[in-house]
Amino acid sequence: MKLFFSGWQATNKQRESAVIKAGAIRHRCFSFAMIQKLPGLPYYLPRLQGAYDACRKHGIGIMFDSGVVSWRSHRATLRKQGKDISKLPDEKTFIKLYVDHVKQHRKEWDKVDSGMDSMYFTIDLERNAEDIFRRHYEIVKMGINPVPVFHGDSSLDILRRYADKGCTLIGLASWRTIRTQQKQFRAYFDGCFDLGEKLGIRFHGLAMTASWLMLTYPWYSTDSSSWSRVAGYGSIMWFDEHKQRMSAFHISDRHSEGKSTAAKMNPIIMGRVKEWVEHEGFDFKELQTDFVQRHIWNGKQMLKLVDAADKRHSNGVGQWQSLF
Repeated sequence: MKLFFSGWQATNKQRESAVIKAGAIRHRCFSFAMIQKLPGLPYYLPRLQGAYDACRKHGIGIMFDSGVVSWRSHRATLRKQGKDISKLPDEKTFIKLYVDHVKQHRKEWDKVDSGMDSMYFTIDLERNAEDIFRRHYEIVKMGINPVPVFHGDSSLDILRRYADKGCTLIGLASWRTIRTQQKQFRAYFDGCFDLGEKLGIRFHGLAMTASWLMLTYPWYSTDSSSWSRVAGYGSIMWFDEHKQRMSAFHISDRHSEGKSTAAKMNPIIMGRVKEWVEHEGFDFKELQTDFVQRHIWNGKQMLKLVDAADKRHSNGVGQWQSLF
């Protein structure tokens, strides 16, 4: 399983190189809206190019995201505030800008070992399966072959339609208006993976890195920004290899607003965390004060989860079993 680490807006060439050299990441995700200066959008981060170059130099597999969520969110915000949106690229212009960028750079990205050329995703302007399907093949006609995306808002028959057109990898996503409970996600993914096995389709989990999801389903790949968000909140992650569960602990002396923090400055728990950290060869004080070190720590914990998931699936002990 490949885990593409996303997020970390404060990175640059030096910070990215430090994380790479520490062995904390194997694959990385970059967003079109942040690495390319687009008219009317405030997300461009010039220093991110240095991080991108560091990944290429050190052989880190790159996944590329269209950045359409950033474009869509900013347009909605401007409209809500009654502001002018004329400086933003319209839909056709945004698509063309993305297609042109992909054509120029796709050879630099992680290779998909069958079906597609590289690891980059379609533009899902609306979270509607039929609209995404139609637009996806309009984009294909423009000369690129991105990974399609399904949000689980329609019949699974649409997966069959993608397979009929030669797709072998599909991105799976969801959102809160459709499903919120674990049993709802299980029903959704059980159906997708059962049909996928029959049709020869593999899946990428879009922001699907909860421990139970990675350990239950044999994803081709997933992506996650949680490693960076947790580090930014002053917290570190901890993968318990015995309980097969990921936790987060706030260790900075600054206030944390993170929702995934399991403990905040509890002296007894902090003492245990300090012991864990030092046993792993890290300096606890450094982790408290240096967010680059927290990224390194969190990346390595996420990779432990990846390795545990790979081991479970290779041994056939995952909870999901195909119906076919």
